[in-house]
Amino acid sequence: LVDVVEQELGRVVGAAPGHHDDVVDHPERVDHRVDQHEQRRRHQERQLHAAEHPFVGICFGHQMLAEALGGKVARAEIGWGVGVRAIEITQAESWMQPLQTSCQLQYMHQDQVQQLPADGLVLGQSAHCPVALLRVGRSMLGIQAHPEFTPEYGEALLVDRTEKIGAERTRQARESLSQATDEIVVTRWLTEFLKQALTQS
Repeated sequence: LVDVVEQELGRVVGAAPGHHDDVVDHPERVDHRVDQHEQRRRHQERQLHAAEHPFVGICFGHQMLAEALGGKVARAEIGWGVGVRAIEITQAESWMQPLQTSCQLQYMHQDQVQQLPADGLVLGQSAHCPVALLRVGRSMLGIQAHPEFTPEYGEALLVDRTEKIGAERTRQARESLSQATDEIVVTRWLTEFLKQALTQS
């Protein structure tokens, strides 16, 4: 997903799942060079926004997009959002083809966008995540879920993080991985969004 979209259309940014969570949990482990790198990335996102360059942020990239442009990211009161969950589309847009009012995708996060940037618009929400899909301006899009995850990869992450997430929530999340998901549809959406953003930039 990321390689194809970046090569053909625009920029897609993410990070290792839970990257922002690890920084919050273990600030003493954060290398100064990593912090500098993230500051550079935020600066680049502000430049991309000003230039209306097409951009999609996934999970940590979604959070970084919001923070870089004046929004707020914090620990979710509900705790970890994991497993397959529904995104309810609250604002349909022309690039959402084929249109669906709800999409099922995998999540893996503990922090989430709590406050929008000045020109941010919520396009979709989940029961546990009020800002699940976000557009900023005409050219920048963020999604908290992971359309790039396979069930096998999601399960491996859940097993690895059982102690952090908790046994019962992990069990429920692993069971949810048997549900059908809409990564193909959402990948088409991201591609169409970038195409439209390119024609407007």
